[in-house]
Amino acid sequence: MAAADSDGDLAALRADLNRAQLSSGALELQFRVALTALEDGSLSTDGFSFGLENWLTPQWQNQEVRLEAAPPGGPRAHELRQLEIAAAKDWEAALRVYVTGLRDRNPETVLRAFRLIGMAEQAEREAQRLVDRAALQPNPMSGQKDIQPARRSPSR
Repeated sequence: MAAADSDGDLAALRADLNRAQLSSGALELQFRVALTALEDGSLSTDGFSFGLENWLTPQWQNQEVRLEAAPPGGPRAHELRQLEIAAAKDWEAALRVYVTGLRDRNPETVLRAFRLIGMAEQAEREAQRLVDRAALQPNPMSGQKDIQPARRSPSR
C-alpha cells in the first residue's frame, strides 16, 4: 500500500502515531524532569541512575513489547510500527548506556547515550513524516487529497 487506501486507514495510522506519541512523550518528559533535577542538584547521581534503571528503562521495554504485539496492519502501518519500535529500543539502550556512563564516571559513554536519544528522536520524526505523507496522498475512494497532517504532540 503506497498510500493510505481509505480514510479509515489514514485514521488508524494517525491513531497509532498519537498513542505512541502520548506514551513516549510521557516517558521522555519523566526523563527530562529527572535530568533537570540531576543538573540542579536536587537529585543525586545515584538516585537518577536508580530511577533510569528501575523505572524508566522497564517502561520503555514495556512500550516495545506492546508495539511488537500489536496487530500488523498494512505495509504503511507496519513501517510506522517499526519506526516506533526503533525509537523505543533506542531510548531503552540510551538509558542503559547513560547509567553505565554515570556509574563508570565516563563522559564518553554518557555522550553516547545522548547520541542514542538523538537516534530515537529521529525515528519519532520519521514516524510523524510517514503519517504526514500518507495524509497528502490521494485517496483513491474520493479522488481528493486529505491535506490535514497528523496532530503533533505538544512536546515537539
